Amino acid sequence: ELSGAQYTANLEGMMVDMTVSPENRKELKDFLESSQLGNGVDANFTVLTAAFWPTYKSSGLVLPAALQQCASSFEKFFHSKAANRRIDWLHGLGRVDIHATFSAPKILEVSTQQAAILLLFNETPSITVDEIRCTTGICKDELEFDLVPLLGLSKPSRKILLKEPAGSKIEEADVVRVNEKFVDKMRRFRVPTARKRISKDERNQAEETVENERKFATDAAIVRVMKARKTCSLQELIGEVSSQLMSLFRADTRSVKRRIEDLVAREFLERDSKDSSLFNYLA
Repeated sequence: ELSGAQYTANLEGMMVDMTVSPENRKELKDFLESSQLGNGVDANFTVLTAAFWPTYKSSGLVLPAALQQCASSFEKFFHSKAANRRIDWLHGLGRVDIHATFSAPKILEVSTQQAAILLLFNETPSITVDEIRCTTGICKDELEFDLVPLLGLSKPSRKILLKEPAGSKIEEADVVRVNEKFVDKMRRFRVPTARKRISKDERNQAEETVENERKFATDAAIVRVMKARKTCSLQELIGEVSSQLMSLFRADTRSVKRRIEDLVAREFLERDSKDSSLFNYLA
């Protein structure tokens, strides 16, 4: 059974990571300007402490030169602050805004892997699917998921890329090129990444995981507030916890009350003996 500091350490660590990363952005900007490492690409980075977060699968993505320069510059900045720490890049969690010119300028919000694919066409008018795989390092299955929305196979009205021969099946020998006649009424839009259908069991498991993670996050917020205040009324505690969790999810009042009662049952908190509307923190 998890309890005490061990019970809430991971969630507290996650929340610290999400707070610290935005604070580092100004320091990074100043570092790039002073060291003349900037390349004109506006990049933001979030540092996740591996011990606090779930295990994510690293991809073998080979970044385009412009993005690789951003990553290398950030590594120099990061190691100037923490020389003994190692960085493992999780490109699968990244997003990139691509400024593209068709008949009218467009901004495409794509995954990092899709960005690596699109930027290849700055160097060549056409390329085979197999050449894309070899150049970017994206595995065959993931490459197909990334290409499906770019080729408009999931939404025919948005064919950013074209392939020959045409058809819904993607083969290694297919030749891909930019759709120079691409039009869309929206100037900026998000390009999704195709994924396999999720079974009912997988969906239920995912919902259960999210529910458990929200419980942990709520418990961490309650403990953090009570550590600071020592004594707090129910309404003040609910309000403060809901405010802290707002950046993660919208906390339901009844759920917060249930987590408070659970922490009372596990002797993290106690009701005040003189005023039942007050809670005391138990060290």
